[in-house]
Amino acid sequence: MSGQNKITVILDALDKLSPILKGLGSQTRGLGAGAVFLGNMYTSALSQAAGAVGALTNRFSEASDMQQSVIKLAGQFGAMTNKDYAYGTKLVKDLNKEFGAMAASLPGNTQGYKDLGLAISDTLIKANSVDGIFDEKAFKEQALSLTKTLGLLKDPASGIQNSDIQLFFTKFAEGASDSELSILKLNERMPGLLGELQKASKKIYGEGRKIEDLIPN
Repeated sequence: MSGQNKITVILDALDKLSPILKGLGSQTRGLGAGAVFLGNMYTSALSQAAGAVGALTNRFSEASDMQQSVIKLAGQFGAMTNKDYAYGTKLVKDLNKEFGAMAASLPGNTQGYKDLGLAISDTLIKANSVDGIFDEKAFKEQALSLTKTLGLLKDPASGIQNSDIQLFFTKFAEGASDSELSILKLNERMPGLLGELQKASKKIYGEGRKIEDLIPN
């Protein structure tokens, strides 16, 4: 039975039990303190059961959203690497696993590092695809390194979204000037961001080479 069907069955059961439990509660209120306690217990049980179903429904909804995100990324990554959907799916799952392992020893939320890493991965895929050949090993090394760098700079309380960092990183990787990047006003909200990206670019690609040098026009 699927998760959605299980929820439906539980909800149907609660709907059918509700009048019975409410009736028991009202009937026992006329039979003394012990019976009133029993009636309240039934009412409390019904409330707790309904709350549990609500929480379960939310978890299924979150899982569904995550699955849709994985499906979308898998298709995108498969196409960008000039491979198929199955390869894209494996790549997304591998990245999630490796980002999680890396984030385990770092401050902050593990899922936050995963989401950030996946957000900047499309730009790095472009940088590691030459003449239709995708260098997966180099890509993963760079994705892990930059995700760690950017994740440590990001203050969870700042309200900065991964989409903000993704846009800044993409512009930086495409060779935007400092003045063009300043329009995004992200370096002010993440002090040291531009310097860290320049340092990471030099470390990954060597002196005199930049990420944009590897991205085809």
